[in-house]
Amino acid sequence: MKRPLLTITTVLTVGLCTTGCGALRMQNIPAGEIISGSGYRLNAEFQDAGGLPQGGQVKIGQAVIGRVVELESKDFTAKVVLSIKDDITLPKGTTASLEQSSVLGEEYVALHRPNVEASADHLVEGDTIGLDKTRRGPDVESTLVALGGLVGGNGIDQVQTIVTELNTALGGREQTVRDTLERMNTVAASLDSHKGELSRTLDALNGATKSMAADKETLQAALTDLSPAINVLNQESAQFKTLLTNTNNLAANTNAMLGESKDNAQAVVQNLDPVLGKLAAYDQRIGQVLDAIHFMTKGLAINGGGDYINVRANLDAPEGLMKMYAAGQKLMEPFEGVAGLVKRGAK
Repeated sequence: MKRPLLTITTVLTVGLCTTGCGALRMQNIPAGEIISGSGYRLNAEFQDAGGLPQGGQVKIGQAVIGRVVELESKDFTAKVVLSIKDDITLPKGTTASLEQSSVLGEEYVALHRPNVEASADHLVEGDTIGLDKTRRGPDVESTLVALGGLVGGNGIDQVQTIVTELNTALGGREQTVRDTLERMNTVAASLDSHKGELSRTLDALNGATKSMAADKETLQAALTDLSPAINVLNQESAQFKTLLTNTNNLAANTNAMLGESKDNAQAVVQNLDPVLGKLAAYDQRIGQVLDAIHFMTKGLAINGGGDYINVRANLDAPEGLMKMYAAGQKLMEPFEGVAGLVKRGAK
């Protein structure tokens, strides 16, 4: 009966030894040689450095370049003194953050060089990395606190409220929501089938925008030059309105006149037909008469030596010419009616 008890005692002893030995890590061993050895010191300010141990590591990436020498709190700010190896140069603008090496590991200070070209200005003995260049990385404690707040009911209650409201909103409208989703799917498919055209349209708009941006000065000058013209047009808007009104009245009167004179115009055309017929019948004879008149005027010019000459002649007007004259008089009658309409429209 004693052997099992001895076995249990041995297991507990080995377990306690293993646990105790596991808690003894290199970070917990005072590194007096690194802290007190050669190197230059920098100051870093953090809003909270409660988990950072004195003697903790200072790293760039995975390389250890120094240790934490001193820790103090002043004006609600953690003041941390870092001892950096002499062969390590840090450019100005270097930032610092508090990180954890593992889930249950201790915090260390991680330095981050700025993402710029190498500069001749470096941090030297006594320089400070201010609060604007330091931050605290995520840690297990903060994560567990946030998770505890969620599990404690804060987030769960909100999720329950959201689900309840969604059920209320969608109750009895399932088919409508389903139809809406199907239409959205159809629209999305249509847009996807025309994505080439949309892409070309966007490219064309981009090209037009670039062209307008390149000619920005020209467009600005054009708008500047157009401003006086627009102002003049704005000032003359009343006169333009009057002009358009008068033009509208003139168009109305002209339309009325043309409507009333339609019969007269038809009569003119009908009366013009016999006149043209008579002129066509006298085509050759009119030419002979004009030649004779021309010959007569030449003879008068030769025989008329003074300022005047007495001529006595008889003009034989055929019956057809008299008919043409009567037709011409009849042709002018409709125009007298049109002239009266024009006078009334002008008034």
